[in-house]
Formats: sequence, C-alpha cells, structure tokens
Amino acid sequence: MGKRKTKRKPQKKLKDKLDVQFNCVFCNHENSVEVKIDHSNKLGLLTCKVCDVNWQSVITYLDEPVDVYSGWIDACEEVNRQKKLQALKQRERERERANREDSRSPPPQDRVDPFDEDDDDDY
Repeated sequence: MGKRKTKRKPQKKLKDKLDVQFNCVFCNHENSVEVKIDHSNKLGLLTCKVCDVNWQSVITYLDEPVDVYSGWIDACEEVNRQKKLQALKQRERERERANREDSRSPPPQDRVDPFDEDDDDDY
C-alpha cells in the first residue's frame, strides 16, 4: 500500500518592510530623518535628528512612512517653485520700473544753451 499524502502548510509570504529613516533634504545627512505615524490622531510626523527640521501632515489609514516623506519632498519642491515665480515677477517689475523711468526722462540734447555764461571767453 502507498503512503498517505501529507498536506503542506502554506508558506507565509514575507512582507517587505518599508524604510522608516530617510535622507534629509536640508542637511544632506543619510538616515537622519525619522518618520512616525500616529494613526489615532491621523498625523504623520517627520523630524531630522541633525538639523531639527519638523514637518507634519494629515494621513489616511493606508499611508506609510514613505508616503509622509514623499509628501514632505513634494511640499519642499512646491515652496521652491513658488519662490522662483516670485523672484521672476520681482525682476519683471524692476525691469518695467526701469523702462518707465527711462521713458519719462527727456532725451539728452546736444544744443548749446543760449544763456550759458561760460561762452563769454569767446569775445
């Protein structure tokens, strides 16, 4: 007679752990940014151990620490984009102001002033 077939237990699928520590954008230190998730208050807290940068965002039940970090990166890029736009607008205003001042001043004239007293030397 043959052996009975034994049922194998299903193998557990190993879940890859996502990072909790990341590189800081401001001080460029590796693994200095730590992300903590507070599901009860629905907050993601991000802090840098070196430069003490803090940032927090509202999270959902699906969010992981990498989502909070990527949100922080997106927010930093948005701030940089806004500053660039402001700088461009400021430069345009300064150019317009300079153009207006140039157009208001009368063009220089090469005429001799008839009432100039320095011409008395000719006599």
